[in-house]
Amino acid sequence: MTSIPLATKDLLQSSAKTVLGRERRNNKLWVTTKIKDRCDKKRRALKHEKPGL
Repeated sequence: MTSIPLATKDLLQSSAKTVLGRERRNNKLWVTTKIKDRCDKKRRALKHEKPGL
């Protein structure tokens, strides 16, 4: 098995994230997509409220 250089791996991952979007895991059965969407919305709102750290 050949290893991929770190720079190449980072490039591939960032490109995939741009094209495919962020990966979501379904760890708990009671956590629905609707709940995750609400959490993402709240996280984005909080991120924009805080000044750059």
